[in-house]
Amino acid sequence: MVTTINHIQINGCCGHYPYLLGILSIIQKKYNLNDVIFSSYSCGNIPALLCCLDIDIDLEFTLLNIPLLQDLSKNTFGAFFNMIPVLKKYLLKRLNRKSLDIYKKANNRLIIHLTHYPSLKICIVKNYTSNEDLINACMASSNIFLYSGSLFYKYRDMLFIDGGVKKDRFRMKCANFVEIKSSKYRNIDSPFLFISTNIRYSKKLFNQGKNDAINNIIDYDHLPKRK
Repeated sequence: MVTTINHIQINGCCGHYPYLLGILSIIQKKYNLNDVIFSSYSCGNIPALLCCLDIDIDLEFTLLNIPLLQDLSKNTFGAFFNMIPVLKKYLLKRLNRKSLDIYKKANNRLIIHLTHYPSLKICIVKNYTSNEDLINACMASSNIFLYSGSLFYKYRDMLFIDGGVKKDRFRMKCANFVEIKSSKYRNIDSPFLFISTNIRYSKKLFNQGKNDAINNIIDYDHLPKRK
């Protein structure tokens, strides 16, 4: 019997990340994603991570995203130069509360794209050694100076920048493939690169993502349903 492989690619989204969280929250509730392969880069790593680890996105939007934005809003520059280090702290805390070895669920199922410096070659990581190693891969893949305050992110003794610099993408052969990006269903009314700390606006994007997923759910009906 041939097993169908389902592959979901989640693209970088920067300031539009709440919108993608909304889309994936609906997909997560309707479908069984336990055997789905995820690939991602930049801010797309966060919804991919939560789906891959089967962590409730609706819950984390309240328990992780809202406190994160509240924390960032206290800084003079908001998310600028602070997003990456503060996000790492919040994500690691949430994962460790779930389980110290929850990272194992991501092995061979979450494929993260990173851009190596100085070669600018795309590297992929799909096996992790700890929760922190997994989060560091996500942060290295998301690193841009504007939101980290650092030109490069050191990961496994190498330097990396945002994984979206080049268009090279891993794709499973012989798989049902879906690409999810912030422009998939609408043009969002804010600059792509701007991460707002406004909670009301974050909720607006989240709900827009949910509504667009519900209205276009047929795009994902090849995925196995939750029982």
